[in-house]
Amino acid sequence: TEEGDSYVENARGLIRQAKVSWDDIAGLEDIKRFVKESYALSLAKRPEGVGLPRVANLLLYGPPGTGKTLIAAAISRGLEATFFSCKVSDMLSKYFGESSKLIDAIFDLAEQMSPSVIFLDDFESIVADRDGDSSGAERRVLTELLTCMDGFESKSSDKLVLVVAATNKPWLIDEAILSRFGKLAYIGLPQAEARRRIFELLLTKKGYKVSGSLDDFARRTEGYSGREIEQICKELIRMMISKANPDLAAVAEKGKQALQSYTLKTDAIVSQDLEGVVSRMRPMTGPDDLQRYQKWIGGR
Repeated sequence: TEEGDSYVENARGLIRQAKVSWDDIAGLEDIKRFVKESYALSLAKRPEGVGLPRVANLLLYGPPGTGKTLIAAAISRGLEATFFSCKVSDMLSKYFGESSKLIDAIFDLAEQMSPSVIFLDDFESIVADRDGDSSGAERRVLTELLTCMDGFESKSSDKLVLVVAATNKPWLIDEAILSRFGKLAYIGLPQAEARRRIFELLLTKKGYKVSGSLDDFARRTEGYSGREIEQICKELIRMMISKANPDLAAVAEKGKQALQSYTLKTDAIVSQDLEGVVSRMRPMTGPDDLQRYQKWIGGR
């Protein structure tokens, strides 16, 4: 039907090109290994007469900005899969009252275009605990999502459709829903070595010189997420460019042609600038937040 076609087109609109590789993700070695082994099981040739379980759906949880979206994209690229990137909160607002039909269309299309990865970000938006507050629309979407996940699980089809969900608030999610995921993976704040690797990926690997040790940069950013370190790097680059090109604003006043003929100068990024940036940009995730994750993990 014409209505059904519109949902399929909306589902197609959620397909993204996954450009992230595992090399682009610092740290998280245990989860990388688990994921690689999981999809290897689904793609490798099986011994004759041996039935292997389906690849497990995956729930990634942890503080904001720790790389959950990057992991989903890297999984998709590793599988050479169709990548459906769905922000659940957007789906609920944009397709209010029709989100459940869109969910159905996404799963149908994902099966047709398999191997596929369906990434559900802001997962807690539709899966409030039974005792919590949720609207009729959210319940319908949740029911449809669970029906699709259970339906695909029970099929004998060898087509690979992997659901990867992400949340910053796992304690809002009902246990019955958590049970649909074969693996719950905590994606925590990056440790020192991972922070060093992030600075390396975002600065030295992109051609910027750094005055001082990246180990020192990592030490000074304890408690920061990967996304926050990315913001710090952008600010450090901006400050360095500004200092190395003091006449840039004056050139801009001369117009487009003057700017296009101007060659930007670069200099080393210095650790004193990092000190200033870190003092202005405080980490979002505090000790109380981390304690809540540990308490939730301990209570399972």
